[in-house]
Amino acid sequence: MTSVLIVSVIVLWTRNRDVLRDIFDYSVVIAAAGKVEQGFKPYADVRSPMQSSVYLLNYFTEQVFGRDYRGLTMGGLIQGLVGGLLLLALLRRPLGPWLASGLAMAVVMAGLMQHVVFFYNTIGIWCLGMVLLGLAAEPALWPVRSMRTAVLLAALFLSGINKINFHGVTLVGATLLTVASWRSGRIMLSGLGRNLLALVFFGGILPVAFELVWTGATYGQWLEQVVLGPTARHAFLTQIMTPAIYLAPAQDYYAHFLVKGIGGIGLGLLVGTGGWLLLDAWVARRPVTDWLERGILIIFAAVAAGALMITNHETVLLTSLAYPLLATVFYVQYSVSGRRTERWMRGILLAGMAVWVLTGAYAAWHGSRILYGQNPPSRESYVRLESPHRALDYFSGVRMLPEQIDAFERTAARLETIEKSEGALQDMLFGAGQEWLERVYPQAIVRHAPIWLHAGTSLHDGDKQYFLGLLDNGRR
Repeated sequence: MTSVLIVSVIVLWTRNRDVLRDIFDYSVVIAAAGKVEQGFKPYADVRSPMQSSVYLLNYFTEQVFGRDYRGLTMGGLIQGLVGGLLLLALLRRPLGPWLASGLAMAVVMAGLMQHVVFFYNTIGIWCLGMVLLGLAAEPALWPVRSMRTAVLLAALFLSGINKINFHGVTLVGATLLTVASWRSGRIMLSGLGRNLLALVFFGGILPVAFELVWTGATYGQWLEQVVLGPTARHAFLTQIMTPAIYLAPAQDYYAHFLVKGIGGIGLGLLVGTGGWLLLDAWVARRPVTDWLERGILIIFAAVAAGALMITNHETVLLTSLAYPLLATVFYVQYSVSGRRTERWMRGILLAGMAVWVLTGAYAAWHGSRILYGQNPPSRESYVRLESPHRALDYFSGVRMLPEQIDAFERTAARLETIEKSEGALQDMLFGAGQEWLERVYPQAIVRHAPIWLHAGTSLHDGDKQYFLGLLDNGRR
């Protein structure tokens, strides 16, 4: 199955690496790499709810593979291959070859290969899976020098400098699993203490310290921009108890989404796994405290997976992976080899994973996230961008729609006219989907401006005067 995973990643990446329609999200990623290139740092120099992982991983990708879009997409190949193979290596022993391959392929197809660059959602779901599945399989985070522990702690740290909602689920889940393993005797009290210290240090202290030291920001700046600021995401949480979001995405932006109710399938898989846990507790006549422990884990998983799905509604196929991941975590944590119900549970999990493998592969093959939208034009409509305008060199050779290229060329011509008349483009705010132009005109970058302009994530209710201040001094 290793060869199947490798070939699948290479085929999907090759098919999608040089075609692009969804410029909005990718424009931000491109601009993030450019800001690092120019010496700008998140929080201190750039208002950013997005943490350092996306800035640094994409910056280093360009440094190694080339300062253009096709160089940037090498990150997507690395993400798919390295992420998938590490998951497969981690899971093969506790899950066996078939179940391990099914889960690794599900994460790769529905998660990692939905993008062709390093992206915070793909990083987040991979880190969540690595940390929680790794702890369920072998709960002791000791010795630190072992390869397994080093990989898990590295994934925990990477999660900490990535998207905060994924990291919150990862950190809380890891703590609950550690306590559950101590209660069942899988680790001793000393192991419990070591694990909790490792989670606090590698999942809390070290990531925040890295963010502050590298960026030069204060803790207050980081807290305000990353944790407290994205009010639009916070508001979505009220929809977790709405049945409709489990039957279809809350915001349906997809053309190649085979199973609209994938959230409901995930919730059903999780509830079924929870029923298995409680049935096992009843058959084994376990004490009330064991029932309580399992109930807490089930409730946590249902709420956490629902929260991830609703706060990232533009990529439900990826975020709904939290359901099969958490269901498998419970299977690994509590399975008893040879028990009839355990064999049934393996079959149910494998069948569930097939849903994400198939829907993910279908969406990735059609480029659901890079082409985006309910009715994207067929691939035959895309042509390669070969333009005389210097401003478009970053996308040279990339296939785009003719109308996109026309709009880009008209924008480039206008900017070149301004540049000739004024000598340079300085202090210019580029709107949504145009942030990438900072790569061509780095002198236009406005210090302390948001990484993107959007009310509810990078701009908030009380930011009117702040934003008006950015427009002072003749800025456009």
